[in-house]
Amino acid sequence: MNRRFSAALGLVCLLAPPVFAESKNREIYMGLKTGALTADVSGFDFDAPVGFYGGISRGAGSFEFDVVIASGHFSGLDIGFNTLAVYNAYRSEGDFYVKAKVGLLREEVSAKEDFIGDFKEVDIRASLGAGIGARFDYFSIEAEYTLIELDAHFFSVGLTLGFNRK
Repeated sequence: MNRRFSAALGLVCLLAPPVFAESKNREIYMGLKTGALTADVSGFDFDAPVGFYGGISRGAGSFEFDVVIASGHFSGLDIGFNTLAVYNAYRSEGDFYVKAKVGLLREEVSAKEDFIGDFKEVDIRASLGAGIGARFDYFSIEAEYTLIELDAHFFSVGLTLGFNRK
């Protein structure tokens, strides 16, 4: 899935006319996020990543999926970086809340170079994250840290819309 398609899909989902829940504990949610992707390896320079996420919640707990797409440069190579993750997430009650998540993440790093050819590496590993957020009538704003791997971190800010299942 390329970056334009993912961004367009996320934008369409955010702009679609939803049927919102009466309460602030929504059952189905989706959102967009962006931030800073860092690696503890000198020479990596990532552009701003774009993420799309969604989930189903029951009270404070939820099942959440997350897709992050980024590109960047490393030692003169163009790098593609994509993640797909599923998490068990917890958000505390109230207008202001804390968030914690733990799950499995699939990470794909790819590069193209004329001399050595294409490079692609895929890993599946445990991932975790923590953040804070604020709930409003029909949406939430979250700031979050996600540990992708021991030397890769994603700091993000996201906007979440909630929908009520009927």
